[in-house]
Amino acid sequence: MMIPIHKQAIDRSLLPKSLSERQIRIILFAFDCIEHKCYCPSIREIGEATDISSTSVVNYNLQRLEEGGYIEREPMKSRFLYLLPPAYQLAYTVYPDLRKQNVQLQIQDLRRENDQLRFIYESKLRHVQCEIEQLLQRVHQLEQGVN
Repeated sequence: MMIPIHKQAIDRSLLPKSLSERQIRIILFAFDCIEHKCYCPSIREIGEATDISSTSVVNYNLQRLEEGGYIEREPMKSRFLYLLPPAYQLAYTVYPDLRKQNVQLQIQDLRRENDQLRFIYESKLRHVQCEIEQLLQRVHQLEQGVN
């Protein structure tokens, strides 16, 4: 049985200094789940896999990863964590053999990243459109109050 990616030894010399060991292991665990198990891990699962006993500490590290542009999360949903291209780059830096396995995997990775980015873009676009609609309604209400 193979040791999961997130439990293997990591050569930190090639990785961004801005990321902690925990944050790297979180990215690798999420990568492992998404790539090999086809689901996003929950906060509790991330904590168990990375030996973090507090869900608030996991959440803190997820927030830092989100701010750093490594992941994207859907608010109020526990299993909606998306790896962004820098997270994939980190995983493939740590384990280059994963990326080199074959060209089909590379194409699948790019399609998946593209789909995730499209979903994120469309979600944000819908949010902005709703805000514009609310502002227009408010302007209309104010105009009605003036007349």
